[in-house]
Amino acid sequence: MYKVSKKDLLYKNLISDGKNKIYVLNNGSVLKILDYDRIIKYNNQGFSLERKINSSNFIGNISGIVFPAGIVYDNGRFIGYTMNYVDGITLYEWNENLSNSSRLNLFMYGSIFVTIEKIIRLAHMKRIIIPKLYDLTNIMIDKKGSLHFISYDSMQVGDDISLEMPGEFNSSSYLKNSYYEGGLFTESLDKRNLISLFFKLIFDIDLNVIGKYNYELGKFITLEDILDRINLTDKELRNKIIDCLEYGKDVGYIGQDIFSLAINYKLDMVEYNDSNQKILKMIGD
Repeated sequence: MYKVSKKDLLYKNLISDGKNKIYVLNNGSVLKILDYDRIIKYNNQGFSLERKINSSNFIGNISGIVFPAGIVYDNGRFIGYTMNYVDGITLYEWNENLSNSSRLNLFMYGSIFVTIEKIIRLAHMKRIIIPKLYDLTNIMIDKKGSLHFISYDSMQVGDDISLEMPGEFNSSSYLKNSYYEGGLFTESLDKRNLISLFFKLIFDIDLNVIGKYNYELGKFITLEDILDRINLTDKELRNKIIDCLEYGKDVGYIGQDIFSLAINYKLDMVEYNDSNQKILKMIGD
């Protein structure tokens, strides 16, 4: 892990102008300047983003995770880190750019999930948890089709916490009861988020709708409603999803389950509730 001063870096262009600023440098690497308020938030809770970045040097490489390459300071104050550039697009962009016929390919999605799970398993061996797994903009696909997890600073690494809150079922009490142990997220959180990703990536369904009132249906939306909407009749996978999302059980991984679905089901775009809205739904062979 090298240390570098911000003033010694040569900028090529800005690629993200949110609270965190992300630049491509002239040497081809990427600079991520972290939101200062976020750095202070970690410090106020007795933790350190600087330590998390600096200690990555001792973990070793994990295929599929983009580790920090250098730690960056501005007048002696920690501000961010550099990393290797991934020549590709986000998983969100990749999914949005698919043709209509490709969007119906369950085998393709099964392959994506098995690859993601492989990376997650390797991360867990190094005590890394990825609370923002649901965020499709934090997974990149390069020009060769390989997946890369970015945003190392948002991960939980060993005892270095992540203050990121997963997007689905994001009640802090729910997460504390089901997915915390000793003040840290557990591996079960990543497995749960993979299930959330199943709905988001394939069916464009945000599970935050659960518990909200739907005036068209005249009822509060339940998980069962979502499962019925996509026509998930496979009892084993259906029960896995319910056990995980409603009861906080560790049900393992679902990549192989998606491959099994592809054998018995196909995806089709159908009209929803006799309206002009089209949704993806599984159709049994």
